Amino acid sequence: MMEIKRRHFLAALACTPLLLHVRPSQAGSESEILVSAGRNGNGDYELLGADIHGELLFRHALPARAHQVLMHPQKPWAIAVARRPGRSFEVYDIQARSPVRRVECQPGCFLYGHAQFSADGRTLITTEMHPDRQNGCLVFRDVENDFRVIRSLDSGGVGPHEFKLVEDAGYLVVANGGIRTEGREKLNIDTMQPSLAYIDYASGAVLQNHVLPAEFHQSSIRHIDIAPDGTLLVAMQFEGDPSRTAPLVAVHQPDKPMRVMDLPEEIYGRLKQYCGSACIDSSGRYGAISAPKGNRILFFDLAGRTYLGQVPVRDGCGLAKSGATGGFYASSGSGRLYLLDALTLEKSRLGDFRAEQLQWDNHLLSV
Repeated sequence: MMEIKRRHFLAALACTPLLLHVRPSQAGSESEILVSAGRNGNGDYELLGADIHGELLFRHALPARAHQVLMHPQKPWAIAVARRPGRSFEVYDIQARSPVRRVECQPGCFLYGHAQFSADGRTLITTEMHPDRQNGCLVFRDVENDFRVIRSLDSGGVGPHEFKLVEDAGYLVVANGGIRTEGREKLNIDTMQPSLAYIDYASGAVLQNHVLPAEFHQSSIRHIDIAPDGTLLVAMQFEGDPSRTAPLVAVHQPDKPMRVMDLPEEIYGRLKQYCGSACIDSSGRYGAISAPKGNRILFFDLAGRTYLGQVPVRDGCGLAKSGATGGFYASSGSGRLYLLDALTLEKSRLGDFRAEQLQWDNHLLSV
């Protein structure tokens, strides 16, 4: 197994909470926009944008439920990626408030809800299923040529979900959930094998493939975020016996085994074996994990590998870092946006869109 050089990586990446008013030191820029997929009161799906003062800025109808939303690094384009088994992603100009185009998968393929741009914005990479492959795919598209498919790599496992591109160091890190599906039906729960795969950007070779101990093979690795020192924060969903205690949160560094983060027993029991988004703050030291089924957001000190605490957020799943150390934005399926502080466990409400009957979906982007 090829070694990932740590120096290359570093060079490349260089209690009861209180509900408070927003403090400027906690939030990001006054002009910051929060963007997410969502759903309206009629059950239709939309792309939503709001400012940190709670004003709704735009709504754009989507053909199906989307998952992650990401921004082009140079253009004012938001990309809303359909979740499994959706087959398209929407390109929307958030400045002009107008759609750019809708891009369909190749015949027989579907998306797993996540994508990344290359640093120059010329390539978009998506995680997908191809009908002729056992494992998932990383599909590369030429942005300047109508998003035409130019390349496809094996993801290193079944059911690739979120991934991170470490472009200057020459590799990608992929969360392979391990679940083979047909539509929304899960087909291989008894034999599933999730993994974290490190993949060479140029050759497509799997450099490293990390798994949990065999007894926890049903802890599906879905969402990750990456810190400047190369630490991955990992969010999992356990697909096995509901009465079992199994890993839900872990950290990982290249060339090392995954390390499961300990949680207080009373907290673990409330999570219903399900964690949603993973997000690391602007300092790279503090992490947040959402647990929407448990109605709370968990916080961790990644340097000390310790649990810091939690705040209750009903159906809270979307997370994005703010400009402050330990600061995070959160969105909820109940229609609210929050600013959270991992160090004080304070919660500030930014906006409430229940009157518009809007539900924010699983992921949140700050622009």
